[in-house]
Amino acid sequence: MKRPSKGREGLGAATRIGARNRKTILDAAIKTFIEKGFDGASIAEIAKMASLPKANVYYYFGSKETIYRTIIADLIEEWDKALGHLSVEREPAVAIADYIRAKLDFTRKHSAQSRMFASEAVHGGRFVSRKDRANMQAITLEKAEVFRAWAAAGKMD
Repeated sequence: MKRPSKGREGLGAATRIGARNRKTILDAAIKTFIEKGFDGASIAEIAKMASLPKANVYYYFGSKETIYRTIIADLIEEWDKALGHLSVEREPAVAIADYIRAKLDFTRKHSAQSRMFASEAVHGGRFVSRKDRANMQAITLEKAEVFRAWAAAGKMD
């Protein structure tokens, strides 16, 4: 059996460190954005909260806006997963209850991100990317078809 080269082992460690640093930065940024809002937060404050040099924050994200957009995009992605409960094959009452449960569970576990998204929505969604907007619209239309199919099958009004 061929053993992996030290270079590959180092790459795995670098990947783990990078993932850990990204998570640390995002967690610190969430706290900072909740406290100060987007306009009041700074990379320096995020770095301090993360106990990392500012250069690391810039290395992983490039800008405060990129961090903020990442947090919003991650939240939208998680909410999209909850929508997976809504499918034509399921009974509407069970599917809708499971969706609501998943959404509320996520919101309880990630209340800060949910507050960030609410604030973002109130401010016109200025940091919701075109891609995320298009995705939200596509999923909304897709799930509307599920409701239409349920209605057509006499499962709901």
